[in-house]
Amino acid sequence: MPAVSILIPAYRPDYFDACVASALAQTHRDFELIVSDDCPGDDVERLLAKWDDPRIRYERNPTPRCYATNRDNLLRLAQGQYLKFLFDDDLLYPRSVQMLLEAVRSTGAKIAFHPRHFIDATGRVLGAPMAVPAGHVSRITAEGIYRQVIARAVNPIGEPSNILIEAEALHAITHPFEVEARPSRFLADVSMIYNFARAGHDIVGIGVFGSAFRQHSGQNSSEAAPGSAAGVFEWELLARSARGAQLISADDYRGAMTRVHDLYRHHRARHPVLDRFLELPAGETPEQALSARFYQTLDLAYFEVQARRTRLVAASPPQPPGAPA
Repeated sequence: MPAVSILIPAYRPDYFDACVASALAQTHRDFELIVSDDCPGDDVERLLAKWDDPRIRYERNPTPRCYATNRDNLLRLAQGQYLKFLFDDDLLYPRSVQMLLEAVRSTGAKIAFHPRHFIDATGRVLGAPMAVPAGHVSRITAEGIYRQVIARAVNPIGEPSNILIEAEALHAITHPFEVEARPSRFLADVSMIYNFARAGHDIVGIGVFGSAFRQHSGQNSSEAAPGSAAGVFEWELLARSARGAQLISADDYRGAMTRVHDLYRHHRARHPVLDRFLELPAGETPEQALSARFYQTLDLAYFEVQARRTRLVAASPPQPPGAPA
């Protein structure tokens, strides 16, 4: 069994070569690198073929172009004790896996993270936020997750490319990427961290940059992506879930809802579906937070997000092998 499974859910070939090179350059060598390919053509497969490394495993996504199936296929294939997702447009710095592995082994935490640089399409650094002071190691308890992440509607931990997860702990959670029986369409990473906190697990952060998160117009996390509206209203779902389970106080809940409503007003022009959430009463008691009206509004919003994605997929039919992606 390898210590770590580096998991690349591949779709776009544009930055894939640099992504793979950064994974293979890790100072910690005991890992497998698994690529699940969701690319309509064969560009990803052709790029990967040049790498002659026995640690690489490749498989086409058996259920292509469906939400989360590429991720789930990787989780099915992974054999490592720890899991390290790496998006196909991101980069790992050489000591990323080594630093994260040392952090979880020395602290017993189930998730470790390091800060990442934000870079643009050319690799130019756009930002360098740090949630942990430089050179420090900080432990975040479940209570800290509720108050620092959920109650503030902000993700200081970052994206999957800068996180290491204990596989056994992940698989012990029945639906790690769901909140209130709804699969997260945009904030799956935050939902996973929330569910780890609910399972009683601490998280450890290290104050050393270990990856680069690329921001460009073609990525799924861009404002124009079909699921980006969920990146706003899923914060309300998380806040209401935490209040319903009495994990955050009434004051923290009010603060979370104020922040979420600010996000709605900022994004409503592009995503009219968000207006419906502004019409909902917050419901400050645990019983009121998860009201039937909220669930109805939420489920309708998810339906509209999926319908928009389906229309976009239908408008861009699969390309023949070798065609530009």
